[in-house]
This record gives sequence, structure tokens and C-alpha cells, in this order.
Amino acid sequence: MDVPELPPEALQRIRTKRKDAERQLEARITEVPESQDFLSYVDAFRIFCESLFDHQAEEYASCFEDGDAFEQFCEETLIPGIVEEILPHWSLSACRKAQSEPSTGTLRVVSYGPGGRTSEVSPEGELLAPARVLRSAYSIHGDWEYFIPGACRFALRFLDTAKQVQEVLTVALQERVYYWVFRGGAKMSGRRGGSAVAPIAVRVGTRWPDIEFRLTGDHMVQIYTSAGTYVRNYAECGLENRRSGKPNTGWELLCKMIADGGRLGKPERLTRLASSDWRKKEKQVQRLRAALRKLLPDVEGDPIARVPYGYQLTFKPTCARSYEG
Repeated sequence: MDVPELPPEALQRIRTKRKDAERQLEARITEVPESQDFLSYVDAFRIFCESLFDHQAEEYASCFEDGDAFEQFCEETLIPGIVEEILPHWSLSACRKAQSEPSTGTLRVVSYGPGGRTSEVSPEGELLAPARVLRSAYSIHGDWEYFIPGACRFALRFLDTAKQVQEVLTVALQERVYYWVFRGGAKMSGRRGGSAVAPIAVRVGTRWPDIEFRLTGDHMVQIYTSAGTYVRNYAECGLENRRSGKPNTGWELLCKMIADGGRLGKPERLTRLASSDWRKKEKQVQRLRAALRKLLPDVEGDPIARVPYGYQLTFKPTCARSYEG
């Protein structure tokens, strides 16, 4: 999709806030005991990514009149752009694979370290401009590369650690999408189509384990809280497909998890296909979590917990006898 054009002053604000975020990232990294395991630094990078995303989402939100379009822009353009700008999209393993393909010829990489020139050398010794796969793997992706241990920088480029970290950061930013779309208030409230979601009030100190969701039909649920009992349909829960008016995948997931005792199990063996399906399921979980928090904004804690076997509802899930899920 087309990227909205921001005014110069907005772009300057983003650049200024990025510098501030990079200074904060450096401070957080220096607080971590030095390690050769990049995963030790993931939390610092997650906070850094969330900061970059929030700064840009705040500016871009004013460019959209439709919440669906803004959500699509965040997921398809903003998140990949931020993550791939920070971490290499191609690993050195991918470089080796590219070099072994007949179409590329026999090439080797000459790298002069961070900030230095990277070139390909032809069999005849001619220096060539590096292909995209090589530029991406060797290029500096931010000032953070100058103050993180060299072993971690190498691991990101050669051991395919980047892919694992990219997935962690992408999931974290997807959570921020739902904040800006559903709870961004000043930016997106009133712009989304579909039925309005009336928040359910609860007593102070109420936690998700104090709540009960009872399915009474394919489209209805009873919600028991410390302040009373409420009956809602899928649209009133914020789980309506705004194009068709029917229940969305979030409602279907909620019904399935309630019928399964609140559990969503992760496949034991993640093949490439299973991994792709599981990532889609995790995205649905994130959407459902955001919708539940919007429905019951004053309840403390997380309505859906990540557990070793997958995900688990933290509120009480029950089904009425009349429910045929």
C-alpha cells in the first residue's frame, strides 16, 4: 500500500526521537552483563523497537481516516520497516547460499569491518558493487552496532539469530498496533467502522481470574464480573468482521478456547507449514487479547497468558448446556 507523506516537521520529530531512543538503548545495553548471547539483549531492543514504533505511529495515525487502513499500514509497512532497519534481513548464511548458485559466479566478499566498504570480487579480481543480499547482511543497521559486543554482532549476521530476534520484535510491535488502533483514543477513536464496544465496569482491584465468560450460543456470551452479569454478542465484544458483519476470527478463537477449557495448544512439531499456521494463530491471539482488554479495560493483568504448551485464558471459561460449539 502507498505510504502517506508526512510533513517535514513530523519527519524531524521522528528523527529527534529516534536519537533519544538510541541513547536510551545504549544505556540499557551497558546495564546488561556482557554476553556473547544476543538473546540477553532482546528486552533492550524490544523497548527500543516499541519506542520507534510509537513515535512513528503517532505521526502516521493522523494521516488515516479509517482504522482498518491504519492497521494494515502498521502491519504491512511500518513493522517490517522498523524491524528490518534494525536487524539484517539477510544472514551471512544466505550470502553463502547466494554465492554457491551458478547465476552469481564464483564471488567472495571483502569486508573492512563496521563502517568499511564491502565489495564482491569476480574471478578475474575485478571489484564489483555488492548485491543486495550482501549489502543487507554486512551493512551497519544502526548506532547500536558500535556499542554491542562484537560476538553478538557476528552472531546476528552468521548464525541466523536475527530471524529468531525478528520474530520476537515483530510480535511485540503487533501488540502496539492494537494499542494504537483500539486504545489510541485521540488518534483513531471514532474512525473505525462496526458496532461500538461499550466497556464493562468492574470493581477496583478486579483481576482476570475473577471474571467468567460463559458461552450461551454461537453468537452470545455471558460475562460475570464483581459488579454484575452482562450479556454480549460478538459485535458488542469488538469481535465483528466489519466488512461482512459476521463474527471474526477472534470470536471463533474465543469460542474454541472456551470450549477447550481455555487452552490453545502449540503443535508439538513445527514444520514450515505448521510454523506459518502457528504465527497466524498467534496474531489472532494478539487481536483477541486487545479486544478483551478494550471490553474490560479496568481489569488488572493479562486475559491470555503465554504458557509452555501455547496459550491459556486466565479468566474462567464455561459453556452453557444450550451452547453447541
